[in-house]
Amino acid sequence: MTGDKAINQRDPEIRRRRLVLYACAALALLVIAGFAARTLFKGEDKPTAAPKVVAPVIIERIQMKPVRGANGRGLAEVLRRGSAQSVRVLAAELKPSTDKQVYQLVLADGPGDEKLLGNSAVGEEKIFVGEAKVSLQTLNQYKRIELRLITNGAPPTEKTILRGKIPR
Repeated sequence: MTGDKAINQRDPEIRRRRLVLYACAALALLVIAGFAARTLFKGEDKPTAAPKVVAPVIIERIQMKPVRGANGRGLAEVLRRGSAQSVRVLAAELKPSTDKQVYQLVLADGPGDEKLLGNSAVGEEKIFVGEAKVSLQTLNQYKRIELRLITNGAPPTEKTILRGKIPR
């Protein structure tokens, strides 16, 4: 060894720096070993399960029939999902709606005004699917459920296409 190297190895400042460096390396190895041991013994965090979807229970089915020569057929289902109630209507063989037309689902012949449940356009597939939250108490206040074709014009026109009687 040359004289400078021998002096550098014996220098207390260099030895102290080396000891700090070795201590930091040992600490890093301990941290890595700790995480590895934790993963092995505890296992990885399990992913949380997606919220359960409550399947609907069909309470009642209402056949919807064409009115005054209209085309189509339909089925209204009164559903319960947990504590929530709703009405779902599936209708087929309908005339596709134009830009100025929309199919409207309505509860009719009850106290006061009719209750609008929703609107939807019908495309080339000629199918209407609609669902609205309605309590059984509200549903039982009406006698019919209707699917109407509404045309915006001057004046607007309305034609009932399908109708079903709500059982008591």
